Amino acid sequence: MLLQELWLRKLDWDELLPMQLQTSWEAFKATLLQLPKVKVTRFVHTDPQVPIEIHGFADASMRAYGAGIYVRTQTAEGVKSAKHLFLRTVGHDLLTAEELGTLLASVEAVLNSRPIGALSSDPSDGEALTPGHLLIGGPLVAPPPSALPDQISPTCLRLWRSVSSLRHRFWQRWSREYVSSLQTRQKWSKEVHNVDVGALVVVGEDNLPPQQWRIGRVVEVHVGADGKVRVADVKTADGVYRRAIHRLALLPMLS
Repeated sequence: MLLQELWLRKLDWDELLPMQLQTSWEAFKATLLQLPKVKVTRFVHTDPQVPIEIHGFADASMRAYGAGIYVRTQTAEGVKSAKHLFLRTVGHDLLTAEELGTLLASVEAVLNSRPIGALSSDPSDGEALTPGHLLIGGPLVAPPPSALPDQISPTCLRLWRSVSSLRHRFWQRWSREYVSSLQTRQKWSKEVHNVDVGALVVVGEDNLPPQQWRIGRVVEVHVGADGKVRVADVKTADGVYRRAIHRLALLPMLS
């Protein structure tokens, strides 16, 4: 914004700043003292078979310039799955441009909220890395609406219910498939490693709202007669849950 203001005023390099701009610059410079506290992960380990894309963009408005760059990783199967589920969710519904744009933004938020790995091996750390961390520095959280749709107009309420229903249907289908994809499927003739205490897992649930993943650490395991873990107790942010092993998806440790 300061650079844009300088350009609009056509100030030369050696000209003194007006008092208003000088005050704004001093205030901005003071915030830079917090910069050493900002930590950005410089390397995220990914599967070598998964393609990595670097995306950059820049834009301007009447008040500011903006630019960003981020890393995108996505398997072809994941893209096809999301597109297929999106088309199945919409079906034969006729959407306006505004409804379609809102639904696509909601689907994008759902995809970018998915957990992809553990940030640390600390048993007390229950946070998982998501694409949202690479985009905005933290998990994507759906903000509460400033006003309820029925407080605006009946038409707005009808459109909101329609888009919310489509969003919820997509979330239910895609989150179920994603948790299933995290679970390693192997032939029964091949031994699979047991789940260890302290592992970060995603708990497969069918009744969670969009963008809400039940993530926690395994605090206790229960072994069956064959010596394999069949049930585990998982500590999450809202309590300890006991779930069968087939309802849990282990998150890899990112180096």
